[in-house]
Amino acid sequence: MRVKKNFTPYTTGQKRCKKCDVYYSIPDSYCPCCGYQLRTKARNKTTTLHDEIRRKKEID
Repeated sequence: MRVKKNFTPYTTGQKRCKKCDVYYSIPDSYCPCCGYQLRTKARNKTTTLHDEIRRKKEID
């Protein structure tokens, strides 16, 4: 059985380096370790949709 998360790292403002496989909470757009550009959005469409729904609920 899969356990659903209440949030994703992207909803909390974290960014992911695909090379280092680490999440960062920094204002920069590039990884401080390797210099790769950090990912700010989920690749999975369902995760992205869940993030949008959560953002709408926070606004209301």
